[in-house]
Amino acid sequence: MSYIFAYKIMCLGKTVELAAFVISISTICIGSFIMVARMKALTQIIGLLVMENGIFLAASAIIGGMPFFVEIALFFDIFVFVIIIEIFVYKVNRLFTHIDTSRMKSLKG
Repeated sequence: MSYIFAYKIMCLGKTVELAAFVISISTICIGSFIMVARMKALTQIIGLLVMENGIFLAASAIIGGMPFFVEIALFFDIFVFVIIIEIFVYKVNRLFTHIDTSRMKSLKG
């Protein structure tokens, strides 16, 4: 379905751009499916990252050079990465009630 949709939108003779656009539409659909089908926040963030990468690929397939868009996409990736790290630290902190590694000496065998 992605190929048919992309072929109707981009009726260009260039097969590389068409293939990249087909892959980007598929990636956006897969990311949205991950976000809708999963209930945990971490998998929804991964679905958001997949969708964002699909949008980036679609923009790079349609438009040639785009330095401002690349900077915005990089900023968004870093922003989502910080959110993922925050979720991991929160889970570890909630699970172990501390993150102090000196208390792990009792685990030595």
